[in-house]
Amino acid sequence: MRDLLHYHPEAFEERQLDTVGASLEDLLEDTRLPEYGTRNREEQSSAPLPVVWRPDYRWRSAQLAYRLFQAYEGRSGVAPPEVLRRWEIACREDPLPEVRTAWKV
Repeated sequence: MRDLLHYHPEAFEERQLDTVGASLEDLLEDTRLPEYGTRNREEQSSAPLPVVWRPDYRWRSAQLAYRLFQAYEGRSGVAPPEVLRRWEIACREDPLPEVRTAWKV
């Protein structure tokens, strides 16, 4: 999806872009790493994604968010959804270096 948005953004209708944006809303929270020292079994079992998967999912989601942002920027009269601004901020402040650089890919 990330590569399709990068190389062929015109292939997507606005409602399709909106659907991807809605998915990124959940991933912003679901991929967040717990604070250092707070990882316990209860949190890991109740979370949608195991903690061990979150770094990779967060990195990939951050890249997708950036590509989606670029796709919106390439369309006149269509504003990107607010979740993409939140992803941009999250990327700047993320503890993982690969996530911090994902917005610049």
